Amino acid sequence: MKSYIFKTLLYLLGAVSVVSCKRNDPIGDLGETNGQYVAMLNVSYDINKPVFGDTLTVTASTWQRDDKISSLEMTETVVQKFGVNLTLQKGTVLNTNDLESSASTLVVTDTILNKVPWFSIKNDNDQLNAYFETVTNNYIVRAKYPFELNEGHYPNDNTLIENLKDVDFEVLKSILAYRIKADDYRLLYPDAPSTDFTSGGVYDLTQAGINNLKSTLTKKMLSIVLASCAKSGTFHVDIVTNVYTATGASRSVTRNFQTNL
Repeated sequence: MKSYIFKTLLYLLGAVSVVSCKRNDPIGDLGETNGQYVAMLNVSYDINKPVFGDTLTVTASTWQRDDKISSLEMTETVVQKFGVNLTLQKGTVLNTNDLESSASTLVVTDTILNKVPWFSIKNDNDQLNAYFETVTNNYIVRAKYPFELNEGHYPNDNTLIENLKDVDFEVLKSILAYRIKADDYRLLYPDAPSTDFTSGGVYDLTQAGINNLKSTLTKKMLSIVLASCAKSGTFHVDIVTNVYTATGASRSVTRNFQTNL
């Protein structure tokens, strides 16, 4: 009897081991495929807060009930959100992205890359089989993403002013008009009348001086009196992992990473 029980157990264990090697199909009792089932997808990242120079490992675990995954793709969207941090030759300091300031702010949004593929696998010739792991009964795909600074459309130096859009430069002038020091204003306008200056108070310029700077200051004029200029803000990366079936059904997972410029 013990021998019979032992053989029965071996038979059952063998059946379990055979089943475990099949593709994941916990809902196979739903009937014949209609080709519309989306793939399951879990994505993990080995670094939660990457900094420039890090290499991020993105691990995608996926399966589909009919094993009809057509492709897996990872895309990147890279965005900078920054203000202008400038110093003029006579001491004016201005950061248009100073969140603690009660003054108006200027934050430029620079979309550098928008959903650009950086990793993909086509499964037209069963390429995904190379990533199948019997332990998890899933396709496990690991991709390396270099977390690097992309300067984008705006240089991070004194030429930043020249590259600002006109609408953003108008905002910058409006902020600067209330923050500029009298000595820097004189550098810009050597023949400025005394009526452009206050004799004390919060601002160095009268309304006449403020209006003059707003209406006449050009990018070239401001660039000449710059001591320094840089971006002040954040760098954002959205990594999206997409899995597609042969019928076009898809599932995606998005993760945003952010660091300071």
